[in-house]
Amino acid sequence: MMIVDILSSVGRFIEFQLTGQSDFRLMVPFDGVRTVNTELEGKLQLDDVKKFLWNEFSIKTRWPVLLEVKAPPPAGWKAGFYHSEGNLGRYQVNKMGSEKSHQVTVRPNLPTPIFRAILGHELVHAFQTENQLLGNNRALREGMARWVEYHFLKNDQPKEAAKLLQMKHFTFGKAVNTIVSYEMEHGRQKTLQWLKDMSLQDNVGG
Repeated sequence: MMIVDILSSVGRFIEFQLTGQSDFRLMVPFDGVRTVNTELEGKLQLDDVKKFLWNEFSIKTRWPVLLEVKAPPPAGWKAGFYHSEGNLGRYQVNKMGSEKSHQVTVRPNLPTPIFRAILGHELVHAFQTENQLLGNNRALREGMARWVEYHFLKNDQPKEAAKLLQMKHFTFGKAVNTIVSYEMEHGRQKTLQWLKDMSLQDNVGG
């Protein structure tokens, strides 16, 4: 039976690669994998991270997402000093004529919860790009991504989650605290609406 399951999984993975069907699932539970090291492992996490973002934050991307599991380009000493995660993941938008896609890079050999949190962070930036959200407010743009990252971490990696709220630098620290505090007082849906309203104000002001 195990051999049949493995062959079935391989067959469905090949179908996924050829057709792009998003309902592919590996039959062996992924929770047993301690770190994410390959693009196959990363793609399996990508689908679950997308579902979490939609179910918990109503965040969904429309453009294709290209995920690479490799060391991202250096973020620079200042970004690395204030935001160590800046050297763990990177987001950029790809444009080819009228076609657009998201390119996300996440460092390999990360524990699965950390990988998922970094991936979720970068997908928030993808969502912001598609929806022109907080484009003129770097602090809240980064704060929103770190807010989502915080929720990925707080149950499985509470110490890492706490670190996100301890940074004093405004762009990389105080903004996420502002958003977390707003959520505690008003709830998540009103927080999401508040971020959209802040984006509209920035666009009008710009």
